[in-house]
Amino acid sequence: MALYDTAHMAKRLEDFRVVLCRPMDGRNVGAACRAMKNMGITSLYIVDAPGIDLAAAAVLAVHAEDVLEKTVSVGSLDAAVGDCGLVAGFTRRTGRFRKFVTYTAAELAAAAAERGPERVALVFGNEISGLSEAEIARCHVAAAIPSSPDCPSLNLAQAVQVAAYEIYRVFGSDTGAGGAAVVPDSRLEKVVDDVESTLDFLGFFRNAPPAYTRRLFRDIMARAGLSEWEADWLSRTFVKIRGHAIRLCREGRVR
Repeated sequence: MALYDTAHMAKRLEDFRVVLCRPMDGRNVGAACRAMKNMGITSLYIVDAPGIDLAAAAVLAVHAEDVLEKTVSVGSLDAAVGDCGLVAGFTRRTGRFRKFVTYTAAELAAAAAERGPERVALVFGNEISGLSEAEIARCHVAAAIPSSPDCPSLNLAQAVQVAAYEIYRVFGSDTGAGGAAVVPDSRLEKVVDDVESTLDFLGFFRNAPPAYTRRLFRDIMARAGLSEWEADWLSRTFVKIRGHAIRLCREGRVR
């Protein structure tokens, strides 16, 4: 009997996508393609790297030429993850001021298994500087791969290999997915818009910029894995709060 249910494996692993932000060396892209295919992940997005040498990438994309050939190149991280329900940025620089929640690669795979069906983006920064502050802020959670303090920074393709391996360990077996489908990131952003506009109307941001609060709400809701019904309920709740406050102001009951 086969160790894995291969039909189920293909269905679940198709939900995962690797996103490489600003990669500099085509050889790393090719090696990442092979690392992905080793673990059954075949969707690759490249962000803001118009000059990447695909011929060099092909040399190291051994047996994974199909992954390289169907790579999607986009100009922004937004374009790469807008349809994803969970966006995880891999970084070795962690901490609350970098990101509210940081998983190990294994913890990320386990957390993904507890959520409903959705697309999941595994986001990696470039070879020299990793993910920028703006890029990690755009992700819902951070993920880290523990390493020796003597040489803490992994090669890009090696980091992709470790992350993909942990995903394969969980989703390469017949685990199944629980719950209702999770809303994509683009839908989540609209919920956060409703929260932010309501808090802004109520004067919540009078003494502080909204960016931190917006990021906190977005990250919390992303980790929760909202269904469409839950997202709609949250939006309608905050819209009603804003409407109620407007009515009270018009009636002179709130100044």
